[in-house]
Amino acid sequence: MRNKAYIKKIRKNPPKLIIEIPLTQKRSSPFDEDLEWEGENIIGIIEPRGYDPRYGFAYRIDMSYKDKADQWTDLFYEWHDSIEDFKEFCEKNKIEIFEYAQCAYCKSAIYNCFTRGEKGNMCSDCEDKGKK
Repeated sequence: MRNKAYIKKIRKNPPKLIIEIPLTQKRSSPFDEDLEWEGENIIGIIEPRGYDPRYGFAYRIDMSYKDKADQWTDLFYEWHDSIEDFKEFCEKNKIEIFEYAQCAYCKSAIYNCFTRGEKGNMCSDCEDKGKK
């Protein structure tokens, strides 16, 4: 079964659909089947998009077996209250937040390596366009 750690229970409770998502997931080593531990399952994500940032929750992808930092999926839940409320909720519930760097030129999120221009962080698109 795929994604066992993600959604544990879905139920209808009119007028709502309730989806339970565990905050932790069982992690294991592909090199040692006896090595297991609990790890975080959810991460808060903030993506700058000009003056309208996108933020919410994503699933963590365990990369410890490659001795790398976790990766994550796209948002499975987009938060529509204020960004301050989102940060407060994450802090209160001990959910880590990752905030993407923002391009100083086009104001978009930077998802990979970037350079620094005269104004600050520069995404590869702006660098390719020759912006300074």
